[in-house]
Amino acid sequence: MANDPFQPLETTRLRLRCVAAEDAAATAMMMTLEISRWVANWPVPFTYEMAAKRIESARDRACKGDALPFAVTDKTIGELIGWVMISRNHDDRRRGSFGYWLGEKHHGNGYMRELAPVALSAGFDLLDLHVIDAAAQLENIASLAVLRACGMTPVGEGAIYVPARQREEFCHFYDIWRPSKLKISPRCQSPAMLLIHVIRGDAAMAMEATRPASLEHEFSVAEIGALAHLYRGEVYRSTIWRTRLDNTTNWAVVTTGIALSVTFSNKDASPLPLVFAGILSIVFLVFEARRYRYFNVWRARARWMETHFYAPMLRGEGVSLDDGWPQILARDYCEPRHHISLARAVGRRLRRNYIWILGIQALAYYGKIAVHPTPIANLGELIQRASVGPIPGELMLLGSILFNGAWITFAIVTLYLDRAKHGGKPIRVAMG
Repeated sequence: MANDPFQPLETTRLRLRCVAAEDAAATAMMMTLEISRWVANWPVPFTYEMAAKRIESARDRACKGDALPFAVTDKTIGELIGWVMISRNHDDRRRGSFGYWLGEKHHGNGYMRELAPVALSAGFDLLDLHVIDAAAQLENIASLAVLRACGMTPVGEGAIYVPARQREEFCHFYDIWRPSKLKISPRCQSPAMLLIHVIRGDAAMAMEATRPASLEHEFSVAEIGALAHLYRGEVYRSTIWRTRLDNTTNWAVVTTGIALSVTFSNKDASPLPLVFAGILSIVFLVFEARRYRYFNVWRARARWMETHFYAPMLRGEGVSLDDGWPQILARDYCEPRHHISLARAVGRRLRRNYIWILGIQALAYYGKIAVHPTPIANLGELIQRASVGPIPGELMLLGSILFNGAWITFAIVTLYLDRAKHGGKPIRVAMG
């Protein structure tokens, strides 16, 4: 159309034009439950009115230079097949997002592998983006294959909020850098030339131009030396922080030992020091979890270099850059962040060390009131001895059971969270 914000593009079989008002009916009809389950912002039912409003909003963003909303049509008969959207990130205007869907009856024809490189190239050239990212659920094998086929690199994984289903879903994240960072065909030496080939319908040329370089760059001797020093630095930092972890554990052990000595020093001593030692151990646990989050950063980087840089050399395979590990490591240096939440860090240290310390304190507490000053004769006597000042024994025992039970539950829940993130996954691309 003459008033469209950008010119249509073509591949061998498809035409990509700006979405228009007349696409509303077909869009609403094609948005079925099977399609909606894989996309984040397309709920079901998706009515004609919702489609018309979505198209109006998409065209408005396109006119402002913030998006490329493509209607994918069959080049021969003009039938609407689906949508492809390249949208600019609000926080970083040089970063964009890639999303798409095709109608059910058009699956399995290789349409996305044909049009994805074309759409991505247009996003780089028309929106002047530096990088475009995308996400797909773990179960969406077809989309993950499409993202890899068009040159995208895995950069991580995590949960994102999905408005269409009002919940969080776990996804793999991918990105691809603008063509200046990719392998460009000798016949297509710039993004502008790439678009010329695209508009002419040379999809094969577009795919070749957006295919990532495999081993265009190999590490020089100086770069390998720099990486070796970098690895030594990360190992040193992880060792220092590992020592700091041991310090807080030692504090908890010493505190427990002092409490045990005071409590069992004579038969009339109060068991209250064991209660305070348990509370103090939780304080040390939180300190240690905070330190563990930092330790995990250095450990993850060192382990990443071991598995992707040193291990292939030891196996005689050479260093491969195809799986994108240098980009993931570089991003971790440019955008440093913790790789584990505080809750999961507390859970790990609790399962490794503190559950045993708390268990010893609990046994010592019950043992103290059971044998001193004389062995108990019945349960009522145990409850009576558990009382502390104005606090009745029933309340003290209930508090002890809830305290220890809560931490056992916390340890189990965080173990489940750890396994949900790292357990049994076919793709492991996240550090930490």
